[in-house]
Amino acid sequence: GSAINWLERNLKLLEAHGNSYEIAIVAYALMMSRSSSAESAFSLLTRHARSEGGYTYWAKEKVPLPPSKTENQKQFSLPRLPYKYDSSNIETTAYALMVYNARKEIMLESIVKWLNAQRLTDGGWASTQDTAWAMKALIEYTNSNRLRDVSGLTVSIEATALSGHTKTIHVNRQNLAQLQKIEIPHAWGTVKVQAKGAGFAILQMTVQYNVDRPRFQTQPPVPAFDLITKAIFHGRNQSHISYSSCQRWTNVNESVRSGMAVLDVT
Repeated sequence: GSAINWLERNLKLLEAHGNSYEIAIVAYALMMSRSSSAESAFSLLTRHARSEGGYTYWAKEKVPLPPSKTENQKQFSLPRLPYKYDSSNIETTAYALMVYNARKEIMLESIVKWLNAQRLTDGGWASTQDTAWAMKALIEYTNSNRLRDVSGLTVSIEATALSGHTKTIHVNRQNLAQLQKIEIPHAWGTVKVQAKGAGFAILQMTVQYNVDRPRFQTQPPVPAFDLITKAIFHGRNQSHISYSSCQRWTNVNESVRSGMAVLDVT
C-alpha cells in the first residue's frame, strides 16, 4: 500500500537520522509486508544491535548488564532496578526479535536472554505496551523453536530463610504455561537455585516491602512525574480515610506529554 511505499522511499532518511526504535518498527513492518526493501531494513537493524556479555539488544544508549556479585566463588544475582529508557528499549528489542525469528537468524538466544533479564514485575516488563510486544515476541520464538517439545525441568530451591528445607518445582509440557509460586516467609539471606533437565523456564524472585522515609525509596532513573498526595481521616474514630492525589508530567525535555501512564493506589 501507500504506507509501505512511503517507508521504502524514506529508508535512506531513516538510515541517516533514525533511532533504534524507528528502525526496528520499520524493519518489522517491511518484513511483514514482504517488501522488496525488507533486506535493506534488516541490514540497518543489524548495524544498530548492541552486544555485551552474551546479551544482544537494541537501545537508545548502553544498558548495564544484569547486576551480580561473587562471594566465595559463587555468583549471586542482585535486584534489577529500573534504567533509563526501559520501556522503549524493551519494545525495540521485541520488534527486533520478531524480525530475527521470522528470518530464522542466528543469535536469537542472546536476544531472548536479554529480554528475559529486563523483567521488572510478575510476568511483566516496564510498562503495558512493551510487555505486550515482549510477550508476543517470546511466544513466537517459543512456538517456532518447538520449545514445548523439549521441556522437562526439575528446579530445586534452597533459601537461608527456609531453615534447611528444599522446595522443588517440576516444569513439563503439561504445566509449561502454568505460573508456579513458592513463598519464602520472613525472607533474608540468599536463595540458591539448581535446575536439571532440558528446555527453558523463567524463575523470578519478587520482594515487596514498605518504607516510611524518602531516602529508602527506589528512585527513578529519570525524574518524570511529580505526585502530591493528601490523606483525610474522618468518620467514627477516624476510621475512614479519603485520599486525594495530584500528579503531573515533569520530563518535558524528553516529551511534551507523558503518553500512557497508570497511577496505582494500594
